[in-house]
Amino acid sequence: MNILKNLSRPFPEEGNFKKQLRSFAGVAFFIFAVLYFMRPFGLTGGGKSLLLVTLGFGLVSFVVPLLYYVLFAYVLKIKRNVPGWTLGKWILYMLGLLLCISFGNFSYVLWLYPGYTAFDWHTFLNMAYATVSLGLIPVFFTGFVIQRRAERLNTEAATAIQKRKPPLPEEQAITLVSYNEKQTLTAKESEILWLESRQNYVTVFHLKDDAITETTLRNTLKSMGEQLPPAVFLRCHQSFIVNTDLIEKAEGNAQGLRLTLRGGAGTEVPVSRRYVNDLRAVTG
Repeated sequence: MNILKNLSRPFPEEGNFKKQLRSFAGVAFFIFAVLYFMRPFGLTGGGKSLLLVTLGFGLVSFVVPLLYYVLFAYVLKIKRNVPGWTLGKWILYMLGLLLCISFGNFSYVLWLYPGYTAFDWHTFLNMAYATVSLGLIPVFFTGFVIQRRAERLNTEAATAIQKRKPPLPEEQAITLVSYNEKQTLTAKESEILWLESRQNYVTVFHLKDDAITETTLRNTLKSMGEQLPPAVFLRCHQSFIVNTDLIEKAEGNAQGLRLTLRGGAGTEVPVSRRYVNDLRAVTG
């Protein structure tokens, strides 16, 4: 039951492209090392240099994940930094990758030994079994470790953020201006809850007569953030700026944090992992 529960819990968003490349390179080296030094499944060079043969398998293990990543991230545009991205989905994603690597390995064998065999499903399934067997345990183990580590770090961060600084004693009135200066919004610091980017516009969620009001200004979130005092307002997500003085509760999971603000009617503002340390520094 605990395993099934973990599979349905959020899984951290992937790193940037450079981190992905380093990860692919590490996996490729691991595959090469295992094949060359341990020689599982009775692997031999088949009359060719075993070093070059295993280096080729390592190269396949680098190129195929790279193409797989590009397909999902840039062609299919499947987002993995959303609450619905769970450990179970990540494992399925990785199993699909292992099958693609199997096909890449099989194609490599056909190229390496042109007289070996034509495409044969039985041979391919044997190679797929070998590839998945080699990668399945590391995938499960790595997934659980990544999830638990991210949950622990973000839970610690949420606890630290709860011990926030008190609001500034002298409150200032803030005027936010659109990029063409045709729209403005003036409110006190304690009245501005959060800002949310929506394409070419920014919606400011603020209190008016104790009720949440939305005012939309045509501008970028970066430009709007420059109009706010940095000691109080912080970019916490690609699409959000939050009033750190109004944080009432912070909760963490593997993907980051979610903040509940005083006066926010229970609405939760997301915090991406890349901004967690900035938030801890400001609220500490």
